[in-house]
Amino acid sequence: MAYLDLDAPFVLADDIRRARVAAGAWDFFAATPPLYQRVRAGYVEEQRRVPLEFTTRLNSLVEKSTAGKLFGGWNDGGRLATAE
Repeated sequence: MAYLDLDAPFVLADDIRRARVAAGAWDFFAATPPLYQRVRAGYVEEQRRVPLEFTTRLNSLVEKSTAGKLFGGWNDGGRLATAE
């Protein structure tokens, strides 16, 4: 089984980076833990071939980031919060 190299540089796709234009969304997202950024971006990215779902997930990420809210099970119930 191959493991993802979490130390590898991480670059968001341009269309996901549109969160920068939403007031406060990018500042909040950029300040979140790197693991959260990867998990949330992956959550959006995995639906790239399903345009409606991709857009829905991206909009949800932007809305929640604008509101300053973390969401989802990105840290495995708190177990990964101390792993970074």
